[in-house]
Amino acid sequence: QPMTSSPSPASAAGITPPLKILCLHGMHQCGEIFSQRIGALRKKLRKFAEFAFVDAPYEMALEEEQDVPMRRWYSSRPIPAFEWAEILTLLEKQEKANGPFDGLLGFSQGAGVAGLICRNNEALKVFPSLSFALLSGGYVASLEGEKPPKKEEKNSINNSAGLNSLHIIGLRDPVITPTQSKSLFAAFQDFYPRARSEVYEHKGGHVFPVNSVGIRRITAFLENIQPRKPKENLKPMASSEPGERVEGKMSEEVIEELESIEMIYPGVAKVVSKGASSIVRLTCTSGSETSPLPCILTVTLPNGYPDSKAPEIEIEPPSNNASSAELKSTLKAVIEG
Repeated sequence: QPMTSSPSPASAAGITPPLKILCLHGMHQCGEIFSQRIGALRKKLRKFAEFAFVDAPYEMALEEEQDVPMRRWYSSRPIPAFEWAEILTLLEKQEKANGPFDGLLGFSQGAGVAGLICRNNEALKVFPSLSFALLSGGYVASLEGEKPPKKEEKNSINNSAGLNSLHIIGLRDPVITPTQSKSLFAAFQDFYPRARSEVYEHKGGHVFPVNSVGIRRITAFLENIQPRKPKENLKPMASSEPGERVEGKMSEEVIEELESIEMIYPGVAKVVSKGASSIVRLTCTSGSETSPLPCILTVTLPNGYPDSKAPEIEIEPPSNNASSAELKSTLKAVIEG
């Protein structure tokens, strides 16, 4: 199976070797797409970690407008024994060719697989250096015919402290509910009672959070795994492209809210900064044949928001020729839909 990686120059500089992280994508994805989705995280940690991406073993049927088939790790739950064997064979090849890996990073179905590996002593033999897991949108996956591990079988990984984990949970996730992800967190606590299992909740949906707040949270977790030397400490994330937000002019809470909007409405919401105030633009459409007209909703957050004054809201009609009835119909459909 193909694999892509983002090498780090840190090891050649005589400093702390970078962490090696194997990334397992979600269902309806592939390694390349997942690499692009978490590009901001890879860029931020390029001197701190090496990310490797592998394609799941099973192709899915082509969907409309797809040129390349997406992939899945397994077909049903509990995972059939022959599919689990295929998964382990694939990952063992990657460990031998590109490891040893220090950690697993998984999203959705990939997080289910990664979580199961971390709680299965036979699977852990594939990754003898494994010390942590980053799991976003994860859940408790199980094997066909699997029996719960005996007490003496738990926490037998080489790392005497166990395997640390960060469980990333989208509070608005409609695919993997927060309750399901918290069950995986509890399973790690049970399997690794001496390890550090943490939860990071964000306000987005079924996404891997790569906004500045999410990246800082993940970075803090990884720095506890492998502390940097003083000169290697990572600087806070800053925006440098024209039109992006400049952090420090708003509270972190407001920044997180704004970035959550972009995560919840990808491709629809755009956050633009003008000095100390922020502007949120949403392109709204009803999506119906009877009222397909788009309109622009602009929300301006004043300096010092929310303690200063209420935001200003403007609605830009779909077109100069749109009647008030058409605009009203579109907005009604957007609100109700």
